[in-house]
Amino acid sequence: MLYMHDLLQESGLMRFLPTALTRIPLSGLFLHTHGMTPGGLFVIKASPRYTEADLISKAFACGAVVVLKEGETVEFQRVEKGWIVSIPRILDQLLSLCDYFYPNRPDHTVAVTGTNGKTSVVHFLSQLWGWAGYPWATLGTIGALSSRPDFHFQTASLTTPDVVSTARFFHQADECGIQYAAVEASSHGLDQKRLGKGPFEVGIWTNFSQDHLDYHKTFQAYWQAKSRLFAIVAKYAIVHASVPDQDQLFEICRKKKVAVSLYGNPSCPAFYQPLKIQPDGAVIHIQIESFQWQGFIPLMGLFQYDNLVAALYAFYLMGGSLSKVGPFLGSITAPKGRLEYAGSHEGGRVYIDYAHSPDALKKVLETLRLHTKGKVGVIFGCGGDRDVGKRLFMGRVASDYADWAIVTNDNPRTEDPWKIAMDILKGCLKGELIFDRAEAIQKGIERLNQGDILLIAGKGHEQGQIVEDQIMPFCDLQQARQWLSL
Repeated sequence: MLYMHDLLQESGLMRFLPTALTRIPLSGLFLHTHGMTPGGLFVIKASPRYTEADLISKAFACGAVVVLKEGETVEFQRVEKGWIVSIPRILDQLLSLCDYFYPNRPDHTVAVTGTNGKTSVVHFLSQLWGWAGYPWATLGTIGALSSRPDFHFQTASLTTPDVVSTARFFHQADECGIQYAAVEASSHGLDQKRLGKGPFEVGIWTNFSQDHLDYHKTFQAYWQAKSRLFAIVAKYAIVHASVPDQDQLFEICRKKKVAVSLYGNPSCPAFYQPLKIQPDGAVIHIQIESFQWQGFIPLMGLFQYDNLVAALYAFYLMGGSLSKVGPFLGSITAPKGRLEYAGSHEGGRVYIDYAHSPDALKKVLETLRLHTKGKVGVIFGCGGDRDVGKRLFMGRVASDYADWAIVTNDNPRTEDPWKIAMDILKGCLKGELIFDRAEAIQKGIERLNQGDILLIAGKGHEQGQIVEDQIMPFCDLQQARQWLSL
C-alpha cells in the first residue's frame, strides 16, 4: 500500500501537503474509471467528451480518494469524498508515478509494432510459450489473455492501453508468477509513450504501410512513431526486411547497444519458403538461423507465415528451444478475426478478417486468390473520423484484387456514411453500395458459387458498430453464420 507521502517525497511538493492527505492509503493509479478499485488515485487527462468537473465527479463515484489534475500552482482541496490536488505538468510525472505504483515486470517481455500483424505475432508467441511450458500473458487488440487462470486484467479496448494500464498489466502479471509477456505497440501508443520506459527484452517491427495519417499527417512522422519502440528495447530488435529507412533504425539500435536482426527473405537469418499452397493452409519450410523445419501450417496467408517466423525468432532469441516447439507447429492457430473461417454456402467459403488498411486488404485478397480457383469477393468499408486519404486506395485494392466488391458501413462514427462510401467508390469502380452491413453480408453470401471465396473485411473480432458516439452490437462472424445456417 502506498501513500501520497511516498509519491511526492522526491518531487519538492511535500512541504505543501496537508498532514491528513499524506496519510491516505492508495490502492492504485488510474487514468480511467473502468476497472478502478476503491481507494484509487485518479489522474485527469483532457477529454473531448467530458468536462473536468464531470471527470472528478465520476472518479469519486467509482471509488477514488484522491484526484490529481493539472494546475498552474500546487493546490489542495478537501471535498466530501476525498481530495482534489492540482499540480503543474502532472502528465510529465506519470511515468514516475507508474514506477511507484507498479514497479515489477516479468523477466521476459516483447513489444510488437507494425502497420499489420501485431495481433498475430503476439498470439503466436503465446502458443509457443505455452508449448514450452512457460507461464505467459498478452495484451493487445483482442484484450488481455494469459495461461494463468488467476490472472484477471481489465482495460479499455485499445491496441495499446494508456501508460498506467500497461504498467499495471506487467506488474500484475509478475505478481501472478508470469515470466513471459507480450504487448502490441501501436503508433499512437508509442507516440504518446503509453508503453512507459520499458525496457523490453525484444522489439519486433512487422511491416510499414499507409495507415493513421489522420493522426501522424506524414509517412515520416508515422515512421518516427514506430521507431520509438527501439528506444525502450534492451536486447534484441527483430525487423522485417521490407521496413524502410533501415539505416536510421540501425543507428537508433546501435546507440542503445541493441542487436538488430532482419527476417523475411532468404538473405536473412530467419525466413520461410512456401512449398505447396493448399485450400486450408500450406506446406512451408522455415529457417531460424541453424534451425530448420518443414511441414503443413494450418494458416491462410503468406503474411501469416512471416508473422510466425517473427514469433519463432523472438522465442529463440529469448532462450526458447525451437526443437521443443517444432512438433506442435502443425497445430498453430490464428487469432480470432484473422482470416477466420465462418462457413460455406453452395460450395463457396466465407472468411472474416480485420484488414482495414490498403496493404492489409491487398495481402489478404492476394492470399485468398492463392487458395482458390474460383472468384474472390469482398465486403468492406472505412472508418469514419479516421484517415480519409486511405479510402481511395482501399477502393482501388478491392477493385484490383477482387472479382467483385460490396462497399458498406464500418464504424462511421460521427461522419456521414454517404461521404465515406463516395470516397471509397472513387477508387472502386466495380463496387456495389449497400449501407446496411448485415444486408451486405447476406447479399455477398448469396452470390457465392462452387469454389468461390467471400472476404468480410475490416472488423474481424470486433463486437460492435460505432455510430455517432454509440456502439451498436454487431459481429461479422455471427451475422455470416446466421445467413450460412439458413
